[in-house]
Amino acid sequence: MDRSTIQDSTFRMIRDFATQRISDIWEQEPWPDLVRVEEMAVTTDAESVAYINITEANGDILNVYQLNPRVTARAVNVSYYLDDSGDSSRIVMLSSTNPVWVEYRLPPVTFFGEAYDPSLNYTVGAQIYFDTGTLTGSYQPSKTSGGSGNFYTCIAAGNSGGNPSNTPARWEIVEVPYFTTDYLVRAILSDYLRSESQFDSATRADEEADQAKMMQVDRVLRSEGQVKTMRVFTY
Repeated sequence: MDRSTIQDSTFRMIRDFATQRISDIWEQEPWPDLVRVEEMAVTTDAESVAYINITEANGDILNVYQLNPRVTARAVNVSYYLDDSGDSSRIVMLSSTNPVWVEYRLPPVTFFGEAYDPSLNYTVGAQIYFDTGTLTGSYQPSKTSGGSGNFYTCIAAGNSGGNPSNTPARWEIVEVPYFTTDYLVRAILSDYLRSESQFDSATRADEEADQAKMMQVDRVLRSEGQVKTMRVFTY
């Protein structure tokens, strides 16, 4: 594809492909880059149910420990189950341990922003695509500066014309883990080829995407030596 001829419709298509594909690789493995451990206090309600309130920021709950698994090998799994009433989400504990350490995977990155428009007044939660090299939302490469396009989320209200360069406090960059790069490039290419009915080429690109993902799995398991232990409950 010639980047100098990319239109809004093509941008949106590639953006949506990226959102789906990053979700795929994000949730397929417990990538250490995406896993966090946080100490949390347990609350007990009037019915003697012990629980921890969680939010979307906690993503997928992977495990709960009696001790901090980051600092000791004696961290023991705590039995729990997840409860979602529709209005709130919580971890219901099946023991009286307090506090506990919750291991979770960050929620996957999503892309939904349009090219930055200086005439618009963006509100909190809005997302834009902005190139700090050209100081615009243009998809076109600059002849005088390197490509510096990223997605940004608005985190503070302000006036029109405020962009990530002149009002950086208003914006937060949407971070994409580096290990997903090769997979995303090949996977998005596969989706694009499939949309053009180039099915054989799309299949080859899919195979290359899977190879890229397995190289990252190999990095975690062999090069970095990080082995995830299985969670086993006893009764």
